[in-house]
Formats: sequence, C-alpha cells, structure tokens
Amino acid sequence: MIKMYCPKCGKEIPDDSNFCMHCGANLREYKVEISPKIEVSPKIEVTSKIETKSSKEGRCEICGVREAVVYCKECGRMVCYGCFAPRTDSGKLGFWKIIYNRKIPHATMIPMYLEACIPCAINVLEEEISLEKEYLLEASTKAEEYQEESQKHEFDSPSYNYALFMWSWWMAQKDKIQKAIEFNSELLKELKKRRHK
Repeated sequence: MIKMYCPKCGKEIPDDSNFCMHCGANLREYKVEISPKIEVSPKIEVTSKIETKSSKEGRCEICGVREAVVYCKECGRMVCYGCFAPRTDSGKLGFWKIIYNRKIPHATMIPMYLEACIPCAINVLEEEISLEKEYLLEASTKAEEYQEESQKHEFDSPSYNYALFMWSWWMAQKDKIQKAIEFNSELLKELKKRRHK
C-alpha cells in the first residue's frame, strides 16, 4: 500500500482520498505528473468546502449544531462526530465488500473501511448492497441450474457428481453473499437512524 501525505498539512492520508481528513484540502486540485522528476503544481485554494448550514462558524456542515472536528474523505465536508459514520476503534466504518469474479466463478468477502460522513456512507453502502443483490441473483440462478442438471443424470455418475459439486459450490457462494447483504443492511439501517437524530 502506498503511503500518501497531504500536500497542504503534511499528514498521512489514505491513498484513495479526495479530501484531506485533517485540513480539508481538496486533493483533486493537486496535479502530479510522473516523469523523471515529479512536478507538483498546487492550486492552493480551500474554497472546495461545500458551504452548508454554518461551516464558516466552525460548526458541522450537516447538522450545523455541534462543532465540526473531522473531514469526510468522500465529499470533503467538515462534520462533527455525531454526523461521522465510523463505529470502530480505528475511527473507520467497517463493512463487507463482495469481490465477485465471474471467470472463476468465486465470491470473496473482504472487510472494507469508510472514513466518511453519514450521507456519503449511506450512498456507498446502498451501492454495495445493490451490487451484492445482483451477485446473489446470479449465484441463485446457477445453483438452481446445477440442481436441475443433477436430476437429469444417473446417481453417482460423473455427470451427476459434477453437477452436485457445482450446485454445492454455488450454494456456498450464495451463502457468503447473503451474509454480506445481511450485515451491510443492518449497518445501513443503523446509519439511517443516526442520520435522522
């Protein structure tokens, strides 16, 4: 993993950040050209903050009530801890992401982390759950196809054993995806409750 540092404040940030979580600098405005020498031409204007409610007063840009203390990695808004999504000791929101390889086929559950305000975290989770539901439908269809295939062949024949193996394989993939959907759906419900407080 590449270590990345904010060009404005110099603190370490995740390499896929759009905004610095520490100072709010818009990292997309920094142009980096990779050649024999690295040239960085900054446009140092921190006008990229989304002006909502009362960001000028140091208040949360979502609720406008509490003091803003952290920047959302996704949208760059400065928010209070009440409007920030993390639920773990590491300061990140953990959720399950399904990496689905259609060529093999294989579904892998990997833990992913968000450092985002609640509205951004809700958007990311909704997109992830939508993808996982597509994968679940595909896995269910394949499991049914192989179950039907196994019934067409004589018991304990190579064709029967292959179809039975593939059916159990797809059922295992389906179970993984279903667990990820359930976990992420519970997390999404919790975030939506927090958003309305």
